[in-house]
Amino acid sequence: MNVEINAELYFFDSKLDYLPFYRSFDLEIDGSKNIKDLLKSVQEMEPTFEYPKIKTIVQINSKLLDARIKLSEIVEVFGNRIKIEPASIYRSTNCLRFNDDDFMQKYENLSAFCSEDDLKFYRTLYATYYASETLKYNRDYFGDSLFVLAHRLIKNGSEHKKEILEIISDEKNGIGLYEYENNQYPSVDISEIIDELKQLIEENLLVNTEQMAPVKFIMDKCKNVLPGKKEKQEDPALKILSSHFNAEHEPEDALDLISKIGVETVADAVKHPFKDFNIAFYCGSRADKSTYECAGSVIKAVGGGIVDFDLSDRACGFGIKDNAPEIAYKKAGNILVDAFDNSADILVVDSDEAFEMFDQLGSKCQNAVGREIPMPIVTLAELVVLSAGIADKKELGIDDRHRVSVSFI
Repeated sequence: MNVEINAELYFFDSKLDYLPFYRSFDLEIDGSKNIKDLLKSVQEMEPTFEYPKIKTIVQINSKLLDARIKLSEIVEVFGNRIKIEPASIYRSTNCLRFNDDDFMQKYENLSAFCSEDDLKFYRTLYATYYASETLKYNRDYFGDSLFVLAHRLIKNGSEHKKEILEIISDEKNGIGLYEYENNQYPSVDISEIIDELKQLIEENLLVNTEQMAPVKFIMDKCKNVLPGKKEKQEDPALKILSSHFNAEHEPEDALDLISKIGVETVADAVKHPFKDFNIAFYCGSRADKSTYECAGSVIKAVGGGIVDFDLSDRACGFGIKDNAPEIAYKKAGNILVDAFDNSADILVVDSDEAFEMFDQLGSKCQNAVGREIPMPIVTLAELVVLSAGIADKKELGIDDRHRVSVSFI
């Protein structure tokens, strides 16, 4: 069966162009064909268009994926309007072609400890390497693929375990900068591998530190590699929401409560609809499609208009703010800019981490991207409670918790 696709493609020739530009192509093509077939069709229409013929990976709507995926699946996941960009925009040489020398350059950090089989394994991690968002902010970052390789070497009993751990724990470019990004389709999550490596690094530091070294030195060193856990902040609006709807059990979050009472109940309780507001929801890198859909239903239920933005499911930088604050604030700042530039009046969050980054550390995020973003950040619980007519700032803890002005109350 044929599918209709409007593809916006990235054009840039590093020898001729100062800036990239995009061209739109309307295509009707067999859904059983893949992205590579689509790119070939575009090249037949526009001979100046280039793409890598081998190791073909691209970004579609900011998600990195293998060009062998069928177009029927692409349409199902991304819709009929797609934007296709090179896997590495910064390293683009000619349209979707890019210089990938950095992939093997990063391998050199561990090459002395590797066999031919290890090298072959590393080469399978090509897409994993370019899917890392951190590379956009620190081009010397070792890359997620190197950490997966390090894990393999250690698990296979490498006698160089200590040296490997010391290399990947590099303070500026190492594992402390890793954060699950949700940048790849299908999603690839190496967080368990990262956690295991961090634990090994901590054990290695403790074992190999001289007995007389101050304990503070050890703990500070570990902290640089292992972000500490923070106590959960309490959102007063969640308790009010729970009480207002007579919840039988204390909910984990607003979405948990709403899933139990139903969106219809929320809609019936609305007294002050958000009918004049465009509302964006930040779901974060670990949310699934159902989370986003549920939040969208809630926004509709309270009368708001839904704003979609590309970075709604990306990591907000919370996990690396202690190790790499500049990168963390830029990540969060770019998410705020993306929501705001897509006409969002309000950004709704449903996690303490996102609230801390976007609101309580919002000024640092705005400074990091050089933009003033007068967009209130509210939790999903606050949004529902406010729509139900409960607008006591003191009771909601608005002045105590919020650093970005919630001007509409």
